Amino acid sequence: MDKNTLLALMVAAAIAAPTYATAGIGNDPVPTIDPGRGAKALYIIPNVIKNNGLETMVTCTSAETSDVYVALQIYGLDGTGPLNDVSSGSANGRALLVSGGTVTIGTGSTTAISETEIITGLTNVKGGAGRVVATGKRIFCSAVVIEEGIEPAIT
Repeated sequence: MDKNTLLALMVAAAIAAPTYATAGIGNDPVPTIDPGRGAKALYIIPNVIKNNGLETMVTCTSAETSDVYVALQIYGLDGTGPLNDVSSGSANGRALLVSGGTVTIGTGSTTAISETEIITGLTNVKGGAGRVVATGKRIFCSAVVIEEGIEPAIT
């Protein structure tokens, strides 16, 4: 096989190769949530829900020695999004997390939890995903889905 034939086959193979979308929770660029400090994606949370009175709450605690920002981006079931803008200008889902402190970012308001930040503008998220981004690395988070009208248990 000569060089021209080989080159033609390589070009044909490259053109015929499937292409994949590059948008989505795993490869969206991390937003700037605090000018002057870079942020990192720390966690991906499956099954985010805001539907029929159910709200997702993400609580994060800092083990950092200085204050950091933490933010929760919401993505749709099909990976579209983010559905909220956490960048430093709008901060819809972003909270200041003091050293040693805890914040809760929610998709809506509940009676059971005192939310630090409530994400606005979300409608009918069923089985979406969340991405926690922060300006620090030593951040520990958990997520729960709560019915918005349920009072916490009395013990």
